[in-house]
Amino acid sequence: MKIKRITAILLSTAICCSLIAGCGDSTTPSSESSSETTASAAATSEATTASTSDAAASATSTVTDEATTTDAAAASSVDSKYTADDSVLSEPEGEKSSDDKETERPDFSGNITNNDGKQLQIVFLGDSQLDNFRDITGPAYLTGQYCEANVYNLAIGGQTLSIDHNDNPSSGEWTSPSGVGWAYVLSGKVDADFLSSYHAYDVYKSCNLNDTDVFVVEYGVNDYLSKHPLWGGYDSDPYSYAGAINIVINTLRNTYPNAKIIFSTPSYVYFTSANSVLGTGDGNLINNGYATLSDYSYGASNTAQKIGAETYNAYQLLGVGPENYDEFLLDGIHLNEDGRKKLAQAWSRM
Repeated sequence: MKIKRITAILLSTAICCSLIAGCGDSTTPSSESSSETTASAAATSEATTASTSDAAASATSTVTDEATTTDAAAASSVDSKYTADDSVLSEPEGEKSSDDKETERPDFSGNITNNDGKQLQIVFLGDSQLDNFRDITGPAYLTGQYCEANVYNLAIGGQTLSIDHNDNPSSGEWTSPSGVGWAYVLSGKVDADFLSSYHAYDVYKSCNLNDTDVFVVEYGVNDYLSKHPLWGGYDSDPYSYAGAINIVINTLRNTYPNAKIIFSTPSYVYFTSANSVLGTGDGNLINNGYATLSDYSYGASNTAQKIGAETYNAYQLLGVGPENYDEFLLDGIHLNEDGRKKLAQAWSRM
């Protein structure tokens, strides 16, 4: 709009100048004088038009430069949020420890650590933050060590808490190794054989679940990466992250009423190869089409607290963020040894 107004004003000036240049004495000029006057008017008009064009071009350039500067400033703003493409929303394979069954569960020789005069038993459900590290640096092992507890790690890397849109919860044959799937297995609603290809299945077969004092449920980053919606059409919608939280916590509570349930949200993530608009991005910035990972974590925390589960918002409380992520993350998503130690300490305090 500014360009159009500038151009209109300059063109009007040019026309006025042309008319003035074409005006002469009130007497009729001679043929020669008329020709000279006409030529002079034409030259003046041409010069004025050229000047007008230059002025308009200059004005256009100025406005365009201002717009470009404004766009660049907006794009670089840390408060901006954008929807990432699928190339950004992918989980790196991450570092993995060896599957060492002997070191994953420390033996405390029957130390009495729970209220019933037995050794405390903790069962973990989760994703690769737990499954990738089944050695003495893993969060499950470290939590067991700090609490002198017997631990069973049923985590499966890459899994979501909610079920995928291709899964049919009403079918007779359950196939989803999700958090919802594990809750149904632990409650006896479905048979566990569909999990037989996972290491967690062997751990499950060795566990007496009725002795469980605490369930730690840690999921969410894969729900976000897989673009499973944060909120569903109803409270227990299994296709949504919040709906799955309702299902899993209520199912475990109804099956094991004496066990404490701790729900742990995803922690901070930083994408090192992000959408080209901003270059890099993190869980505060990148929207998967439904919300940011920060939104997922706060939504999960609120949902779990609302239904009475003890909740640890790792995104908010773990102490990993934009200022220090390189100190605690292996690949932008998975926690390194120092990060895993911080997480285990937080769980142990609960």
